[in-house]
Amino acid sequence: MFTGVVEENKAKKHWETLMRSLGNPHMGDIVFRSLWGRYAESHRAYHNIRRIISMLDELYRLNESHGDQAVLGLGVWYHNAIYDPRSESNEAKSVVVATMDIKALRQSVSLGEKVTRLIMATQHKVAPANHLSRTIADLDLMILGAPPEAFDAYERAIRKEYSWMPEAKFRAERSRVLRSFFERPKVYLTQRFQEKFEAAAQGNLERSLLCLKA
Repeated sequence: MFTGVVEENKAKKHWETLMRSLGNPHMGDIVFRSLWGRYAESHRAYHNIRRIISMLDELYRLNESHGDQAVLGLGVWYHNAIYDPRSESNEAKSVVVATMDIKALRQSVSLGEKVTRLIMATQHKVAPANHLSRTIADLDLMILGAPPEAFDAYERAIRKEYSWMPEAKFRAERSRVLRSFFERPKVYLTQRFQEKFEAAAQGNLERSLLCLKA
């Protein structure tokens, strides 16, 4: 189990790695503190800094080019910068935060546009157009292929985030979301994730859908 200090240290290490790849902009520490505060919001039972660390850990295991890894890193950090489980515009609002912060970090407009595309890919509404978008979409769904006990903890955390929603409605809405992934030809879009997580994800999704139906 992470403690707050361990989480902060690991998150900061990931952030510093990213900042070095961007030329160590002088606003880096201030932007990190702002993001840290967002991910520490009390309603984030799952969509918190632990999740960002987990996604970044997996990202740095991938054999992406230096530049692509930096873009993906920003996409991971910002895709849930805004998270309100009652809202359907979290990604669009997160884009606004990302755009402002990337400007504060004195990075290019084109980098901001790339990050915007990655954030919007985590909506999972349309097929991603390129490898980077497919990669962040798979990173976003990595938890679906976790070991059963970790997946079950994830499902409990999601229910906590939606504690305001009546049980019957939650079961219907959650089933709809999980079924949209379960009924794909493949849950994951990249070969690496298919090889590593596909079988477990299929099993977890089938089991969860049965439980939600019960």
